[in-house]
Amino acid sequence: SLASASATNAVTMIAGRFITGIGVGASSQIVPLYLSEIAPPALRGTLNGFRRLAYVFGCLAAFQIAAPLKEAGGEGWWRPLFSDAAVPAALLALGAFVVARESPVWLLTQGEESARESRRALASLQNIRGRAAKAWQNSVMKNFRGTTGGEQAVAASDDDDDVRDGNETREVPTRERVSSPADNLTGWNGLWNEERNRLPLGIGLTLCALAAFSGSNTVIFYASTVFTKVGIDAPGLLTWAVGVPNVVGGFVALALSDKAGRRPLLLTSFGGMAVCVGLLSV
Repeated sequence: SLASASATNAVTMIAGRFITGIGVGASSQIVPLYLSEIAPPALRGTLNGFRRLAYVFGCLAAFQIAAPLKEAGGEGWWRPLFSDAAVPAALLALGAFVVARESPVWLLTQGEESARESRRALASLQNIRGRAAKAWQNSVMKNFRGTTGGEQAVAASDDDDDVRDGNETREVPTRERVSSPADNLTGWNGLWNEERNRLPLGIGLTLCALAAFSGSNTVIFYASTVFTKVGIDAPGLLTWAVGVPNVVGGFVALALSDKAGRRPLLLTSFGGMAVCVGLLSV
């Protein structure tokens, strides 16, 4: 963002946008995955709803900041938009470095030593400890394997768990090897070759593709140009027509995702987008 804000030629601007694009693309995949792995099942939809709400608030803030800057005109009126974006990016990086714990699910896939660290992360993130933590690990490992072998693996590590005495934590030496779900992962080929993975993979890829090609990004990115082409030169109207509905939709999804379920929201939102984008194209 800072490179784009200080750009004096096309090469610097493209380089800055390229680096920003890598960061945005990576975070858009990693953040929902991380939230899903650290959140209790009953709150996964709500926490990911907050992530989406932050995104639409960012879009609304960009519209609000850009409108007066564009009206004021002047060379380089757009530079503050890029420099301001560096602030939340820096806060995200700082928070990930200082506050965030590693995902207990990911740690569980890394072997027997990381299994203990997975329980510590689970205690910190969800306040799940002791036998409850092992039961949680059993459930995760069975999901990885599709068998009941995971329960036996973690049960064998009972003596390997942390033993707490007052405020101190000590570890009992391991007597048996704790196998991890990583031992049973079959690699990228297993995503499609294993029958149990085909339906979830197909649904996930289809939803991502449909969301990407639904036209929502086109409306957001080119709303100003479209409004100008049809004779509407009112930045304030752009905020109300694009930014505010995004925020309202974010609040609706936040309130209903863990109550109404995901499927009804998907059907309603995709259906509504189909109708609205169709009307815009007429």
